[in-house]
Parts: sequence; structure tokens; C-alpha cells
Amino acid sequence: MDAIRNYLLGRCRRLEYWITVGALIGCHLGLRFVTDNAVLVWLLIGAWFLLASRRFRDIGWPVWFCLAPIPVLLALIAAAFVIGVDLDRPGQTAILNTLPVAMIILWLGFWLTIGVWRSKPSTLPTPRDQAEVFG
Repeated sequence: MDAIRNYLLGRCRRLEYWITVGALIGCHLGLRFVTDNAVLVWLLIGAWFLLASRRFRDIGWPVWFCLAPIPVLLALIAAAFVIGVDLDRPGQTAILNTLPVAMIILWLGFWLTIGVWRSKPSTLPTPRDQAEVFG
């Protein structure tokens, strides 16, 4: 049980992050061939946020920042509904068609930013420091 707790509360280095991102993208692409995949999609979304929280711990930012894209994406979805009500005006359709692209760009920008950010050194004592204290 401690191993699971340590993993959930641990840090995620850049190499581990990019390997996991590749695996999660592969899982998302594989889910396209599975019928009734709604539960699996939600599990993968949870895995994305777990990965983000571990990465945020590693770069020294608050963990709750992993939830930052949610209000932005919800605002874009609300904007799509507002724009969709009045499609008679010129240009409204073009704006409505660019919103999904904007959502994808924001989502990718979020994941790329936390992936390329440098890790902070750990504040935990090294085994050598512990040996000096106890020995």
C-alpha cells in the first residue's frame, strides 16, 4: 500500500513523463476501436491528471494547477453554445469552426509546457546525508 501511496504522491521526471504521454496517446488511439469505451475514456482522463499532478510536483508548482485547463475548456465550450445560437451573422460559422482548434492548441500547449519545464532538485536528504546524520 505504501508503494501506491508513494507513487501517487511522488514526482515524475521528464523522461518518465514523455514515455507515459506516448503510452496514454496510444491508449486513446486504441480506444477508437473499442465499443462502449466511455468508462475507459474517463479512466484515461484521470490518468492524464495523475500524470500532470506528479509532473507539477517535480517542477515545483502547486499540484492543483493540473486542473487549470478545465475552466478554460469549459469557457470555450460555453462560447461555442453562445456563438451557435446566432449563426445567421457573417463570420459566426468561421468562429465556431475555430473553437475546437483553439481547444486542442490550449490542451497541447498545457501538456508541452509541463513536459519541457526543468525539474527542481529534490528537498529530501540524500542517502549520504542521512548516513552522516546517523553515523
